[in-house]
Order: sequence, then C-alpha cells, then structure tokens
Amino acid sequence: MKSPLTPSQTQAIDPGDMLGKTLELGHQIDQGLTLGRNLAKKSHLPVPEELDWFGLGGSAIVGDLIEGLGFCPVPLRVWRQPGYGLPPHPIRPQVVYSYSGNTTEAVQAFDQGRKTGRVWLAVSSGGKLASEAETAKVPHLALPTGYPPRAAVGFGVGAFMALFSELFATELPWRAQEAEVLAEDAEVYRAPDSEKNTTLALAEILAVTTPVLYAVDPLLGSPLVRRACAQLAENAKTWSHAAVLPEMAHNEVEAFPALATLRPSPLVLFVGTWPFADFPDPREPVEALLTALGIDSRRIEFPAKKGTQPSRVLEGLRTMLFLDAVSVWLALILERDPMTIQTITRLKSMQKGA
Repeated sequence: MKSPLTPSQTQAIDPGDMLGKTLELGHQIDQGLTLGRNLAKKSHLPVPEELDWFGLGGSAIVGDLIEGLGFCPVPLRVWRQPGYGLPPHPIRPQVVYSYSGNTTEAVQAFDQGRKTGRVWLAVSSGGKLASEAETAKVPHLALPTGYPPRAAVGFGVGAFMALFSELFATELPWRAQEAEVLAEDAEVYRAPDSEKNTTLALAEILAVTTPVLYAVDPLLGSPLVRRACAQLAENAKTWSHAAVLPEMAHNEVEAFPALATLRPSPLVLFVGTWPFADFPDPREPVEALLTALGIDSRRIEFPAKKGTQPSRVLEGLRTMLFLDAVSVWLALILERDPMTIQTITRLKSMQKGA
C-alpha cells in the first residue's frame, strides 16, 4: 500500500510529533546516562543483590528491556500487578517506576514498599510518586517531563545503564559509536519515502495485513515483541499478536492453520537473531516454521555492522527503534493520531470515578 505523506499532512495527523519523540531514542539515552551518573554520586544507594521492578505499560517495558539487554548485574523481576498485593518475596529491594508519577497502582506499590522499608528507588517525571518519595526520604530518579510514557523509555534505559555501571563498577555497555548508529537509523526512519525508509515501507504493508510478531531470541526478543504490540495498539490503534521461540514451537505451532484464516491476511515478523549458535543443537527453527506457516513473513534483525563488535544492547535498541517507528508510520498512513489514547484515558477516568 503506497501512501506518500507530505510534511504538512504528517503534521496535521501527528500534531504532538510522536514521530519526532520516537526518533529521539539515542538522545534520550545520552540524557539518561547523565541522570544515572548524577544519581549514583548523590544518592548513596546500597548495592542490591537482587531487585523487584514495579510498573505498568511503558514503565514496565523499561524493566523488561533492562533485563533483556543483559546489563543488570543482579536478578531483576518485573511485576505488572503493583498495588494488588506484594509479590511472594516482599523483602527484595524494589524499584517503583511510573513516568507520570501518578499511576494509581505504582503509588500503591510505593506505599506498601515504604512501610517495609524496601523501596530502593522511585522513578518518575514528577507527580505524587515524586512528592511521596521526598516525604519518605526515598531516593528518586527524576526523568524529563513532557513525553507520553511509551515515548520516554530511552531516559530510563540510559539512566539505569549508568547507575548500574557506577554502583557495580562495571563497564558502561554504551559507547559514542553506538549512539551514532542509532542517530543514523533515526535519520533514515524520518524520511517520508518508502524507497529510502524501511520502516515506512513495512508500515505500508501492515496497513493491509495483520501483524504477527514472533521473537527469535527468547530473552531479548520477548520484551521487544511485547513492546511492539503495545506500540501498534497505542500509536496505530491496530491489533497484533506476539509469541516467543522456542516456547511457541511447543504449543502455538499446532494452531498455524488458523493464521491463514485471519482477515486481513497475516504478515509474520520474525524479530531478532537466534542466540544459541554454541549449543549442542544450534539449529535455528525459523526455516522449519516458514515451511509450516506457508504465509508471508519478514525477518527483522540488526547484526553488528561490518568492522564492529557485536553488542546485544545496540542490537536490541536498534530493533526497538525500528519497530517503534513502524508503529508511528502505520498510524500516519491510517490517519490516526499516534499521540492520543482516548480509550485508555476513558478507562482511567472510569476507574477514578468508581
């Protein structure tokens, strides 16, 4: 589906500039690095042996990414049910993350954790969480304001890269060359020309198909496809489906015939690189799945560029930026404002009124 968009059309559909905010990922990471270093110097955070992460939506995705990108030196568990009871091990140090600072469940989780003295760090751009952290004298990481949470994950990822590097005296998993790669990608994804912009080209196909995302890398790919489904839903208001290898090869494959019945017809996106090349049986299952599927598919992976060392962090962030940009371009093609989330807003209003 070809859908050339002029700059004036793009601005009319996307007045809040979600595309621009999405493509800031590299810049956000750089800002986050500074925030993390400053926090490490002034807060005197104790070095944890493990962490529980409380958050919802984009705030939970930051925790997923940190775990999947592999730069957290200790076990990290992400909980998406804060405020509805403590996890099985309430003695673990806790990160409570809410970009707005006003997410009801996160504020409840902070209140519960504060009572046991286990909130290790609160993270927000302000709101009730920031004020409660100040009152309780709990360390607080203040994020830049003015973004929808889903377009602000770079700040948190960068901040925790630097924070963990400082606390655990480990090498920072991010270099200037990698930031430059993200900036180059962002420039390509900005072009309103599908012959030059691969994210726009894929969005044009997704405008007439049903997105089905399969993570090839179970640890890194899982948060990436979960994030992609959330972005497609919030930005493009488009339904999609995700599953993860190798688990799906033990159950979902039995339902493959049903894929062909989807309308619009499905487009399967295999996300990431098979990470088990050194295992006794290193065979990647994608080729076998393609034979079983018998439907259209694409590979989305970002191996190391020629002459550079492989970087799991860079691979993951390049993949995320690509999929994020696809979701925004799909919104623009479908003439749906990627910034507005009317149904979510209405649901939150109904909850407050209950």
